[in-house]
Amino acid sequence: INARLRLFIGPFARQATLWFLIGPSPSVKIEPSPAMSKNNPASSPFHDFADQILDLPKGKLATLKIYLGMPVPLQTDDPALPDNFHLEPLEAKDHARYRAVFAKVGENWLWFSRLLLDETRLQHELARKGRNAYALVRRNPQNLMFDDVGLFEIHHGTGVAPNTTDESELAFLGLDMNERAMGLGSILIRKALHAAKVAGAKRLTLNTCQLDDPRALGFYQKMGFTVEKLALEILTDPRHLGLYPKKSAPHIPLAPL
Repeated sequence: INARLRLFIGPFARQATLWFLIGPSPSVKIEPSPAMSKNNPASSPFHDFADQILDLPKGKLATLKIYLGMPVPLQTDDPALPDNFHLEPLEAKDHARYRAVFAKVGENWLWFSRLLLDETRLQHELARKGRNAYALVRRNPQNLMFDDVGLFEIHHGTGVAPNTTDESELAFLGLDMNERAMGLGSILIRKALHAAKVAGAKRLTLNTCQLDDPRALGFYQKMGFTVEKLALEILTDPRHLGLYPKKSAPHIPLAPL
């Protein structure tokens, strides 16, 4: 089966929608469109709505990447986390722990970028100036053990102009599935805005995609971010690379080989 990619951004769509088409249902009869050209027998009704339909190479996924940004407020606060949570910095020496947290919070959404880096390159990324990564740690009140349940990473000086501090990027924000709906995401966004303010940034940016939690875009918009750019990302399915088990992210079709 060839997975076909259909990208449709219509005037009545509230947001761009990415569809994977495996073909029409056998029970649905599609009548030829009057707009179809008689000189183009290969045309189909789908082409009346899409500028282009692309066959993806085997083993590949495609997603709509959404870039967002917002101005850093003149006044920010550094809100406290709930009593049983705290942030711990992740430095170059903590690369193994970083990788484990990244995979833990990213498996259900097929986060892959940091998992592709070898030990040396990951250490280099974590040691770069202006890069600040943290593990969100929860203390279990029953056994007093500490568990890493989130990843919070912000990059400063990410503007287009070199050597400037006018922009910061919230590179990664992820929570364990069991820690959602507790207000932690909102607190971490406010912490990111405060960190950007302290670093001298006037804007905070981030990006998400349609492989991420479907609630992410609405959450970011609720926090004040606006969509600034869209891009189409085609990637090798991380499950085929052995980064995650084949059963991971069952809501995302496994790219055929």
